[in-house]
This record gives sequence, C-alpha cells and structure tokens, in this order.
Amino acid sequence: MAKVKYTEDHYAYWVMQWQRRRDKPAKSLNKALNLFREINGELIVEIGSQRTECSDEDEEKDCCIDGHSSVLFAEEGVDFFTCDIDAGASKLLQQILISKGLEGNCSIWNADGIEFLQNAEFPKKIDLLYLDAWDVNPGEQYAQNHLKAFLVAEPRLNDKHIILIDDTDIVWSDTHGFSIDNTALAGKGELLVPVLLERGYKLQWEGRQACFTNY
Repeated sequence: MAKVKYTEDHYAYWVMQWQRRRDKPAKSLNKALNLFREINGELIVEIGSQRTECSDEDEEKDCCIDGHSSVLFAEEGVDFFTCDIDAGASKLLQQILISKGLEGNCSIWNADGIEFLQNAEFPKKIDLLYLDAWDVNPGEQYAQNHLKAFLVAEPRLNDKHIILIDDTDIVWSDTHGFSIDNTALAGKGELLVPVLLERGYKLQWEGRQACFTNY
C-alpha cells in the first residue's frame, strides 16, 4: 500500500481540529513571568506579537488560544519590545495597548524578527526572550528561523535569562501528517531545543510551550 503524502490542505483541516484540544498558553506565560520576577528581570523581548483583541470572555476562560502575550508582558511594567512582520498585527497591538494605557513602556516593531534582533537598540540585556514568530507550516523554515533568532539574540541575553518557545507541541511529518504531542519539544523548537539542552539550559516545563532557563 502506497504511503499518503500529506498536503497543506490536510494541514489546514488538522489545525482547525487540533486547536480545540490544545493547551491554552496563558498559564505558561504567567509561569514565565513568575520566573522573570524571581530574577528581578527588567527587559522582555517578544518575537511574534499578539494578533487578536482581548475580550472579557477570554479572560474568564483563562484567555484564548493565542494567550494575549503582548498584553501580559506590557502589564508587567518593565521595558518591553515586541516585533511582528505583519504590519496589521503591529497596528492592532498598538491600538490595544493604547486602549489599556499600557503603551508607555512598550516598543512595537514591524519587521522580520531576525533583522529586529540584529538591529534593535535595547536599553539593557534581555531577561525573557519569547519566541513565537514563524508559523509551523509544512515546507517552511519555522524551526530553522527560531534557531537563528536565538543565535542572533544570544549575545544580548542577560547573565540569568529565560527562553520561552511557543507551539512546541506540534509534530509534522510527510508520512504521518499533523499531530499534537505535549512531550514532543518539536514545532517551533524542533532545532532550538537540542541546542539549548546541549548548552546546559534547564527545561522548566514542556507542552504547548517549552520554557528554559540558563541558571
């Protein structure tokens, strides 16, 4: 029996089905912020900005599938830089932060994430780096780009720091298609996670998001 080669049409269907079953990221984001406070962090950098508006219903249900990371980070009241390649997303986030009175400590960039990490002037070293940019799509360089983003950011990380990676529960193969596995450490972290572990980072938790610390 010939093996089926799964296509992007299959992927789109599976995303719609699996998203309903995935863990929501809000709990992981808040746990990362607890670690950030423990090390007296002063700078958060996010690659891949929030792309949806917040609603009261989202808050009551422990937030939505996107987690509203940008708002959570902005609420921390520290220096916060966020970058997204989608101009519409950057504009929407600016409107959201202004409506919540959170724009004062935030810097919103519309650019490629790697170029941003190369060129942005940060006021201090990065304490929390959140990687949630290039989507997990068949045939695209999502894993490679998240590894590149870390390597570019590495010299700008503080002595103690946190790396948080989104969508590490996604597994894709041409032979098995799309699936969700909370222990996979795959998806956006497929290439980055082995590098972090090789360099002595400690895995704090895994699942929808994976969090690593270097201390």
